[in-house]
Amino acid sequence: TEGSSSLPVAGRVTRIYSDLSTARTVDLLSEDPSRVSVPGSVSIPVGSDHSSFTIDVVSDEIVKGDQDVLLRASVSETLSDSVVLTVLEDDQLTLSLDASTTVIAEASNVSVTVSRNSGDLENPLTVNLSTDSTSLISVPSEVVIPAGQVAASFEISSVNDNLDRPNQIVQVLAGANGYVGSSFSFDWQ
Repeated sequence: TEGSSSLPVAGRVTRIYSDLSTARTVDLLSEDPSRVSVPGSVSIPVGSDHSSFTIDVVSDEIVKGDQDVLLRASVSETLSDSVVLTVLEDDQLTLSLDASTTVIAEASNVSVTVSRNSGDLENPLTVNLSTDSTSLISVPSEVVIPAGQVAASFEISSVNDNLDRPNQIVQVLAGANGYVGSSFSFDWQ
């Protein structure tokens, strides 16, 4: 499983029909080191027919689905073997909100960016927006992340009612079908 750092994945190379009186270096290669990394080589010690090594399955926080990664072990250009390791996806489709400030003053505007970590980039994604404080800020009801893009920006506006109010925390919320939603908090002043 992707990101399985809590449970190390072990690999093992074994020499067959070989002299155990000498050590043997085996070169290792992952054909997709962005998903699975292995040490460049491992040594089989004298008297042993095998050696173990750690396989690191990389968590990338991007939803790509399950992926097959070819791992290759070789002693020379003519003596090699390989295995396919299937990396099981563990990331969820997720939205995130970000702004350049966490403070919004009365009668001001702030630009907010909503991002998706992955998913179907061939189609636009409609993100529903809301706030828990409609008397203090206004947000558009939705924003569309265009096809081929991972993010879109929108403006939030703070009311100008000239009332003397204490500072408050207000939230902007984002949600889309099939995605884990997100919120961003502002200090309204």
